[in-house]
Amino acid sequence: MFMKSPQDIFNEVSEFAMSAYAKWGSGAQSKAKVVPGSDSPNNGCYYRHPDEERRCFVGCLIPDDKFNECMESLAVNNLFDKFPDTMDEIGLSNCYSGMLQVLQSIHDTYSPKMWREELIKYGNNNGLLLPDCLKTEGEVA
Repeated sequence: MFMKSPQDIFNEVSEFAMSAYAKWGSGAQSKAKVVPGSDSPNNGCYYRHPDEERRCFVGCLIPDDKFNECMESLAVNNLFDKFPDTMDEIGLSNCYSGMLQVLQSIHDTYSPKMWREELIKYGNNNGLLLPDCLKTEGEVA
């Protein structure tokens, strides 16, 4: 079975983040609307907002046909406990739950206009290559 690498996850989240910011600007974040009864330390930002097409940095990794509304009340690390088969099917390994938590924290903590800068810091600090969507015009691919 194919497992996504940290680079795969980083690229996918970065592409999603920059696309969401380009589409919605500062309204890209649905943090203000939290999930009732969440066990998440961030008060349960939606993986997928029920009334909008917005998603968080972990929600963007879960395809529509694999998403379950019961995921909404769970912290990232608990997704692996409660939905192990689904997480395995979409190529996310429990060994990367810490990475997913940090990426989720970037989404929940920083305004969308800061996402690029914070993703670049994360990538550089973790030995990841920056995808083109995070590079400025003067940088070499």
